[in-house]
Amino acid sequence: MVKFPKLFEPIKIGKIELSNRIVMPPMTTNFAKDGAVTDRLVNYYAERGRGGVGLIVVEDAIVDFPVGHYTHNCLRIDMDKFLPGLRRLAQSVKASGAKVFLNLNHAGRRAGLIENGQLLITRRMLPIAPSPIPHPYPGFVVPREMTIEEIEEVENKFVQAALRVQEAGYDGLSLNAAHMYLIDEFLSPISNLRKDNYGGSLDGRVRFLIKIIHKIKRKLGSDFQVMVYINGREGINCGITVEDAKEISCRMEAAGIDCISLSCGAECPLTNREFSLLVAPVRQPHGLDLPMAEMIKQVISIPIMKANRIITPQKAEDILQSERADLIGIGRGLIADAEWPRKAQKGQEDEIRFCIGCNHCSRTVLEKGEGLECAINASIGRGRQMGG
Repeated sequence: MVKFPKLFEPIKIGKIELSNRIVMPPMTTNFAKDGAVTDRLVNYYAERGRGGVGLIVVEDAIVDFPVGHYTHNCLRIDMDKFLPGLRRLAQSVKASGAKVFLNLNHAGRRAGLIENGQLLITRRMLPIAPSPIPHPYPGFVVPREMTIEEIEEVENKFVQAALRVQEAGYDGLSLNAAHMYLIDEFLSPISNLRKDNYGGSLDGRVRFLIKIIHKIKRKLGSDFQVMVYINGREGINCGITVEDAKEISCRMEAAGIDCISLSCGAECPLTNREFSLLVAPVRQPHGLDLPMAEMIKQVISIPIMKANRIITPQKAEDILQSERADLIGIGRGLIADAEWPRKAQKGQEDEIRFCIGCNHCSRTVLEKGEGLECAINASIGRGRQMGG
């Protein structure tokens, strides 16, 4: 008898069936080189696939170079020359037994970090955004407000990237509409102050995302799976609210998406301390923000995924049994131990190397711009024989 039956129960996302409800959400590694897939990146994801996860959502692939980047070593999907590496990555994950999606993203104003007095990430180009408001963290420049023509051009870049995802053999794609990147910047009333059809009320602010979804579905067909990451809320008294997220979720379902991944806030502390912290540290409670997921789940019929400090298999099982979410995102837990799902399925949870919530992984990638590291797993991405 399986100790955690709901966790290892199959579930469908659109037309595909996952063998279990454990999902590895997208987390940037900086293992790419010049936008291309590397052996280390392939090793890293294939190892997690062999560890028994049901679905791997590969980290952000940038649709618009160079202004869409936010680190020097993001994956790129803006040109056909990146297809062979992306195809090899998809094949490796599938061979490991997991399903695989690819996450599409554009940094927007988050590309505008000044380094040594220059905009190095964007090759000295000003970042773009819905409104000329800088990312709320020291060192970011004021972005350039996008014209209507530029907005439509970026919408089409997402569509071209989606076609490459399909051509590379992935089971589906996800759109990053959270964490203060470009799509989220359009959704949020604190970063979108436009007065045209792409701003103002929620009707205007959601237009960019819904148009991208409609265009992708028209090009790829309704049978190609699309997941969207959204913020269930941005902060305590600011930005996107849970009521906003409920309405956005309903509109996305009507537009044809197959799954929602619910997140919140940003990856690192901001100057505005009211913002929620996506990567909850050790002192935060396990399964943070579950009430937010429950409220959104009540208004949609497609699966909803929740992550953020869901550490143990028992906590994941309890969330599923109580119908607070349909899928469980295990991010840092799979960095710490690629065998987390396999050990849980065998009832060997006492052998899992649990994440300690130190956030060393997040700091190395997002704050230092270095390759992913883990305080309790030094072998990340270096091959099966090393356990990472």
